[in-house]
Amino acid sequence: MKRSIDQKAATSTAATQQTEPEVVAAVSSGDGQSAKEQAIRERAYAVWEEEGRPEGRHLDHWLRAEAEINLSSSA
Repeated sequence: MKRSIDQKAATSTAATQQTEPEVVAAVSSGDGQSAKEQAIRERAYAVWEEEGRPEGRHLDHWLRAEAEINLSSSA
């Protein structure tokens, strides 16, 4: 059983790389979104990449991007 867990952990990075085109497509599809929401989505993606593409931090990235976009639009 331990062996299968180790194999899964070893392939998690490969799995992320395989799904990258889907992530890019999700980020770039702005259907039905406001320009501000699309800007937040793109910034959150950039933050995710800058931090080494960690899993489970999507809300942190979104909120950081939202704060940055809101700050730049109010200036």
